[in-house]
Amino acid sequence: MTNLPYDSYDSYDYLKLLLSTKLLRIIFTKKDGTDRDMLCTLREDILREHLPEYDETKIIETQERMIATGTIPVWDIEKEAWRSFRLDSIISIELAESNTKESETWKTV
Repeated sequence: MTNLPYDSYDSYDYLKLLLSTKLLRIIFTKKDGTDRDMLCTLREDILREHLPEYDETKIIETQERMIATGTIPVWDIEKEAWRSFRLDSIISIELAESNTKESETWKTV
């Protein structure tokens, strides 16, 4: 288990890079105050697999709209749907690659 200081992923660009290449388990606080544990990604191969009409332009437009509102859009692997969360609501991030038993966890400090 590897801890990563919060400010290391306190940016949309860094988190988008992680999401575009990895499966992540993100725990965050929802608007209603409850915590949510979500397995998510932005990996293109997974999006193409789950979205028959995958359109990168449409996805980018959706992401830009959500970023403008302060949220980060992701594909929820377990719900098989788009979900979003606020960067400042993240409690922890865990690398959750399905092809390995090892995982790394990054928690807020």
